[in-house]
Amino acid sequence: MATLIIFFLTWKVGFAQTEWEIADCPVYTEWSKKVAPGNIFTEYPRPQLEREEWLNLNGLWDYAIIPADMDKPAKWDGKILVPFCAESALSGVGREVGPENRLWYHRTFEIPGTWEGRNILNVQRDVETVAKLLSGALSEGAKVFNVISVDDTLIIDDRVCGFVINWSPVNTTNLHVDPLTIRAKYVIEATGHPLEVLNRFCQKKGKLLNTRDGDVQWEEPMDSSQGEKLCLENTKEVYPGVFVTGMAANAVYGSPRMGPVFGGMLMSGKKVAEQIIERLQQEGQ
Repeated sequence: MATLIIFFLTWKVGFAQTEWEIADCPVYTEWSKKVAPGNIFTEYPRPQLEREEWLNLNGLWDYAIIPADMDKPAKWDGKILVPFCAESALSGVGREVGPENRLWYHRTFEIPGTWEGRNILNVQRDVETVAKLLSGALSEGAKVFNVISVDDTLIIDDRVCGFVINWSPVNTTNLHVDPLTIRAKYVIEATGHPLEVLNRFCQKKGKLLNTRDGDVQWEEPMDSSQGEKLCLENTKEVYPGVFVTGMAANAVYGSPRMGPVFGGMLMSGKKVAEQIIERLQQEGQ
């Protein structure tokens, strides 16, 4: 299985005092005076979930604050101490970015030679990461239906080839509004804990999944370490035309829930995409 690496932004190299110093601040504490580029959050952010191999990238980065309409900086303004925001004194910048500007970060680092050939995941901030992934998907033609619920699946010749959706407010208010039917060459069950697609499928069709008894197994209590590992193993086709990914994969196969482990779900999404691409190529599409 591929090794998953989380980069939380750190290094342990000495720097000249002239590269960074605390910005002007009206109030200093005994702890702020101990801050230095070489001792910024060197511990793993979640001690109980620490990976065997990881690289922490906190420390000094180049930075530039430029107008929002500029493509990229022509030069760097100086050094910023990550992970502190530019407005803070501990960042060494002490400047407000403002809505009309953009803050750029830059640095280089070396990947350890022992990681060659492995999947390397750079996880910084979950909100920004998800936003970037969603933006890329939209640029490639993905369509997003927000605030919807799955009413049913579309099955032809014992194969799921679509699903039926309706607006969630319609369901919660018990209004009668005809749903929408969406055809799909493959359906990815990624609704997480509720398993909206497969739960409704089993209600209508019975125990036909490739689980131990054909039914949804539902997830076990939280075990982040095992949950993340099994999430990747469980990412596969669970019924003709339906693949499971992320927390939905553990829910359908009865594996532990993962908790706030973003990396495993991201790698699960990558795996299911590769599986479907391979299937489509085999079908000549």
